[in-house]
Amino acid sequence: MPIPNRGACIIKIKSKLGAGAIGLCTLYASSVFAVAALTGPPVIDTTTHGSWMDTYGSCYNVLPQASPRTLVPEIEIGPNFVSTNPEQYQNPPAGDFDDVLCIGGDATDNFDVRIYSQAPPTDQPGSLQDHAYAWGFNEPGQGAFDVAPGTSQQNACQGEPYASTFDSDKYAFDPLSGEIKVVLGGDAKIAYYFLSEADICRSQAYELKVNGTPVPGGAGTVDDISLGKYVVFDLIDIPDGATITLDVTIADPTCASASGLAYNSHMSGIFVDGTNACLDPFCGDGNVDPDETCDPPGSDISPDPSTGPQMCTDSCNYCGDGFTDRQYEACDPTNPEDPNAKMCSDSCEILEAPSRTLGYWKTHPTVINGDFGGAPSLLPLEFCGKQIADACDAVYFLSKGGGGIRKFKRQGMAALLNCTAFGCPTKISNLITEGSAACATKDPNYKFGKTGGKLGDFNEANKDLPLPFKSPSALPKYCN
Repeated sequence: MPIPNRGACIIKIKSKLGAGAIGLCTLYASSVFAVAALTGPPVIDTTTHGSWMDTYGSCYNVLPQASPRTLVPEIEIGPNFVSTNPEQYQNPPAGDFDDVLCIGGDATDNFDVRIYSQAPPTDQPGSLQDHAYAWGFNEPGQGAFDVAPGTSQQNACQGEPYASTFDSDKYAFDPLSGEIKVVLGGDAKIAYYFLSEADICRSQAYELKVNGTPVPGGAGTVDDISLGKYVVFDLIDIPDGATITLDVTIADPTCASASGLAYNSHMSGIFVDGTNACLDPFCGDGNVDPDETCDPPGSDISPDPSTGPQMCTDSCNYCGDGFTDRQYEACDPTNPEDPNAKMCSDSCEILEAPSRTLGYWKTHPTVINGDFGGAPSLLPLEFCGKQIADACDAVYFLSKGGGGIRKFKRQGMAALLNCTAFGCPTKISNLITEGSAACATKDPNYKFGKTGGKLGDFNEANKDLPLPFKSPSALPKYCN
C-alpha cells in the first residue's frame, strides 16, 4: 500500500513543516516494514542553529526555558503519559515545573514528554538519584557560561530567543534521556537540538530507541555542540502509543584542548514533524475532513442497516450526502444546487422515468382510471386521509386553487400519480407520504406550500420525456 502524500503541516503557533529528504539504502528499512525503522542514517544539521521554526517541529516541539544558571530537578508533563519509571514521578508533581517548558505545535494533545537521567548520585552537594535538570545559559556576550551568537533557541513562549538546555546531574556520565510518547504513530521526522556554552568542549554519543528497543542505525556521535547542532531522524511505521527515546552520554571530545571540558550531557530541544496526528487531510485517513462526508472508502455509513448498505465512495463521499461527486454520481437527490436532484434515484443515477404536470393529469382522467385501454388503472390511492377510488376524486384535488395546503393538495396529487405510474425517487415519495399525513390532520405547523413547491418542480422535471404508452386525447370536461 503506498504511503499517501502528506505535504506540509499548517502552522498554528510557531512553525511550519520543513521538507525532510528520505533516502532509502540497503542498511535501513523501507516503508513496507511493519515496525518502526529509519529510512537512512541520522543527519547532523550544523546550519540551522537556534532558528528552528521554519525547519523543524511544526507538529510538536519541546524547549527548555530555565532562566540563566537555574537548576530545576525532574521534569514531567503530559495528561496521559504513563511513565516507564513511575516511582520517580511521584516526587515532585509534574505541574511544579511546567513553567520551564515551552511546548507548541499543531498537535500537542497527541504527544507527551519526559526528560530524565539514569545517573546515580555523586558526591557533589545537591546530587540526586535519577534527576534531570532544566538549566539556563547566559545569552551571547554576557561572559561566562554564555552561548555563541545565533545559537539561542527561538521561543514562542518567551517571544524572543532563549538559551536553555536540559542536562543530567552534576558530573554524571550516565544517559540523559529525552522521551516522547506518540499517541498516533505513522512516519515522522524527529530532530534533537544540542547546545553548549561557547567556551565548553562538549561532544555527545546518542542512541535512539522505540518502545525501549534500539533502532538499527540510530546510534552515533555529535561532536562539539558549542555552535548548536541537530541530530535528525526519519522514522517510518511508528506504532500508535509508542515511546521514542533518545539517550545521550558524554563522548570523547574532539574540540580544541584549550576549551573547557564537559562532565554531563545536554539536550536542548525536541522537534517532531509528521506522524498521523499532523498529516495533511486525505481521503482514507479515517477522519471526515471538510471536503468529505465519510471516511474511509468502502465503509458502510448507513444510519439504518435495515434499509441496506450506504457505501462510502473512493472519494470519501456517499449518495445522499448533499454533494454531487461527478466521478461517481450522476446526481445527488439532496443537493439543492444539482439540476438533476428532483429526478435523482437513491443510487445517485438520473431517473429516466417521465413525469407529467398537474394540468396533464387534470385533463386526462382516463389515464388515471385506465379506461383508455393503454395502461392499467392507477387506482385506488390514498391521499390526505381520503380514499381515491375514482378518477374524478383525483381531479378534485388537482383542481384546488390557492397556496398553502391547497397548493400541496394539487401538486401532491399530481406527484402521487406520477410516482404510481412511472416511479420516483424515495425523497419524493417520502415528501408525498409526509405531506399527506399532515394534510389529513390539517397540521398547522406543516409547511404545505414549501412541500407543494418541491413536488411541483418534480412534476415539471421530466415532462418532456415520452410516455410508455400512447396518450389519449384530453378530456377537460370528463368530471363536470
